Amino acid sequence: LMLSVLAGVNMPFDDLIYYVDGVNRGNLATPGGSVSMEFETQMVELSPGAHRVTFQYRYNPVGLDAFPPPPAGRIGAVFIDDVSFLPAGATIAPTVLSTMSAWPTFASSTVPTPASVPSTVAPTSIPPNAIYYDGFEQGTFPDGDWSTEGDGLWELTTERTNSGVYSIKSPDLSNEDLTPQTSNVT
Repeated sequence: LMLSVLAGVNMPFDDLIYYVDGVNRGNLATPGGSVSMEFETQMVELSPGAHRVTFQYRYNPVGLDAFPPPPAGRIGAVFIDDVSFLPAGATIAPTVLSTMSAWPTFASSTVPTPASVPSTVAPTSIPPNAIYYDGFEQGTFPDGDWSTEGDGLWELTTERTNSGVYSIKSPDLSNEDLTPQTSNVT
C-alpha cells in the first residue's frame, strides 16, 4: 500500500496510528515540537490477500489535563491523498499526468473504478502498474471503498492536497475539556 500523508499532528496534542487487520503497524506524529507542512509518501507492507487497513486520528491520546503551548504553525489534522496498491515487488515513483487522455486504461476486472474513471481534469499522480488508485478526484467520500467512524468523521476536502483537487481530512476533535477522542478511516 502506498499513500501520501500530511500528518500535521504533534504529541501530546494528537497523533495518527495505522492498523492492518486490527494490528497496530505504526504511528505518525511530528516529533520534538516541529510542524509537518508537506505530504510524505508512506509505504505499508501487506502480505498477499485481502486486508483491512485503518488510520486512526487521536486527540489527546495520553489523556492530559492540560496541554503545553502548541508549536507555531500547528495544523492539528491529518490529510491523506493518492492511495494505491502496487504489485508485489514494485517500487515505482508516481508521475504527474498532464491531460485526461494520458490516463492509463485497465481491464475492469483488475482495477476498481477510482483508477479507471477519473472525473476531474486536475493532474493526478498515478503510479504505473497500480492495481488500485484513489486520489479522491471523483469528489465523493466516503464511498464503497472507504468508511469513517468515531467521535468525528473524516471528510473530503480541497484545503490541502498532494495532487489533484481533493484529499481526505481528519475531523477537528479538539474540545475545551481535553477529552480524548478518536476517528477512524478504513
